[in-house]
Amino acid sequence: MTTPPAYQDPAYSVPPQAPVPEPPKKGARALKKLLIRLGIGLIALVIWMIYDEVTGDPSTANAGDCVQVSGTDDNPDVHVIDCKDPKAAYKVLREDTGNGDQCKSVPGVVAWYTETGRADVVLCLGKNQ
Repeated sequence: MTTPPAYQDPAYSVPPQAPVPEPPKKGARALKKLLIRLGIGLIALVIWMIYDEVTGDPSTANAGDCVQVSGTDDNPDVHVIDCKDPKAAYKVLREDTGNGDQCKSVPGVVAWYTETGRADVVLCLGKNQ
C-alpha cells in the first residue's frame, strides 16, 4: 500500500526564490572609479585650455601676436587680442622664458612683460603699427 502525499497548506508554502546576482568584483569596481576620475580630469583639462585660449592668457602669445596692456606697472593686465583691434597697442616681437634681459637685444622693443608661475613667460613687446 502506498501512503498518500502529505498535505501542504498553501499559506505556509515558500515560493521559489530568484537567484541572487553576484556583486561586481572589487577590481572591476575600482577600475570603473578610476576611469570616471580620469574622464573628469580630462574634461577639466580641456576646459582649462579652452579658457586660457579664449581669455587671451599671455602664456598663449607667440611672436607676431598683439596684446592689450592695462593695469599698473606693478600689476599689469595683459591679454592677447587681434592686431586690428584699436586696443592692441603692442606686438610680440619675441616670446621666451627668463627675466626679460634677452629683450634688450631685440630691435624695436619698447617694453617687456614677464610672468612667473605655472608658465614662465617673457614677451618682448614693440609698438603695434
